[in-house]
Amino acid sequence: MKLYYLFIIFCLALGSCKLTGTKRASNQVLTGHWLILYPKNQLENEAQEKLFAQLQDSIMRPMGLAMINFTKDNTFYFSDSLFGKKGKWGLTGNTLVIEKAGAGFNYFNGEIVKIEKGIMQVVQQLRLGNENIQLTWHIKKINETSAYFKLFDSSTNWWRHAPAAPENLKDLQKRTSAMCAYYADYFAMIEGAADYFAPRRILMPLNFYQHAIGVKRYDSAHAFTRFYYNSSNAQQANNLLEDGIRGLGPVERGENYVVEYAGILRQLSANIAPGKE
Repeated sequence: MKLYYLFIIFCLALGSCKLTGTKRASNQVLTGHWLILYPKNQLENEAQEKLFAQLQDSIMRPMGLAMINFTKDNTFYFSDSLFGKKGKWGLTGNTLVIEKAGAGFNYFNGEIVKIEKGIMQVVQQLRLGNENIQLTWHIKKINETSAYFKLFDSSTNWWRHAPAAPENLKDLQKRTSAMCAYYADYFAMIEGAADYFAPRRILMPLNFYQHAIGVKRYDSAHAFTRFYYNSSNAQQANNLLEDGIRGLGPVERGENYVVEYAGILRQLSANIAPGKE
């Protein structure tokens, strides 16, 4: 079914919704980089509470704290898939439709009800069992003036491209150090924007503890391995992380764990960088 048919059906089903805030919904306003913060739900009865509790993780897993992109040519993608799968997005009035963009966005439609102070609110109607549940997604725009705008740039994400040949120690250090630096900035970006963090967003073999980070044992099935040429290089990189963790100095206590994780990953990036032994 084409997008404009979907727009018509959705608008007829929900009726018009007045947009509030300082900006109206438009392709120009939406184009750019965004961070999905959280959804607020409107549960009306016990049946809805039970259904949502059962499915909350499957809803949050693909979308919570995800970095997403709306391009001028109506391409939509996750930053985690910067060099991979991309979908399409469209806007008619205040109705946003996204298709074929991966989990959570293979088909998504919602009504943009507010854009204010860089936060967009999108109301999504979910049919769970015999119940209709309303979620209001809060999504933050990351503008060019932000220190974290670089996280969406291909030059900062170069490590997501697996190499075409085995890498030597120096190259492995550079790649793994860049990953740590990227996720340090990611943690710094979400600090203050959300009251939780999602370890699954970190595509590295790390465990997160109170005031500490640990490295998991090498697992050839972990997503981390896909950023390296082969299992041998991936295992070497895993060893670099273990050595880097052992070389960390005292952890500077922050206002919360997210701040501390950002600091630890910056130290880890420096410990792994080429020239360090």
